[in-house]
Amino acid sequence: KWITDGEARRQVHELRHRYDAVLVGLNTVRSDDPQLTVRLTSGKQPWRIVLDEHLEIPPEANLLRGEQRAKTLIFTTPAHDPARRARIEAGGTAVQVVAADPQGWVDLPAVLRELGSRGISSLLVEGGAGVFTGFIRQRLFDKLSIYIAPIIIGAGIEAVGDLGVRKISQAVRLQHTVYQVVNQQIRVQGYRNLEDTFRTLTGNVPCLQELSRISAASAR
Repeated sequence: KWITDGEARRQVHELRHRYDAVLVGLNTVRSDDPQLTVRLTSGKQPWRIVLDEHLEIPPEANLLRGEQRAKTLIFTTPAHDPARRARIEAGGTAVQVVAADPQGWVDLPAVLRELGSRGISSLLVEGGAGVFTGFIRQRLFDKLSIYIAPIIIGAGIEAVGDLGVRKISQAVRLQHTVYQVVNQQIRVQGYRNLEDTFRTLTGNVPCLQELSRISAASAR
């Protein structure tokens, strides 16, 4: 069931309590039925965010049960089933409708804007592959943490999908990387180009667009 060991999982739980919210996609909910809570260490419980274009989350999912369901927020698109929304909200879990992107998926910049408006300023994205791909492809991340375990599985679900990279110069490169040995695993942490991060933010957050214009005017 687990690729990484208990210490690596404890570190992930420690990460959870440092962030305001933890985000996954529908496929992760279906395959893993996660709780997304802090259990292996002490700390505050984060908001639990789910991306679900048509509100197909199973009614019996852990995220819709227990006292933490009130701290769960599901993002969906206008294509969702209203009856499913009514059922989910009646159970005590909030649903937020945002625009869909050209592929019909939940628009990620819209999700980030909505989270910011709710006072959620830090987000831990835990998967799955499609969600990772969307955030990385659109450069909507600041820091990346990767655990590498000495286990060979062979062909399977890719960790990250097509990023549109056709030559090495287009690759996503991490900076200020740190490598840590965790028992038999290796934890790799790295950051995006900070200039790219600011450029992405100014393109999605109105107040930062204004700040960018002010900064440019000051430079002149």
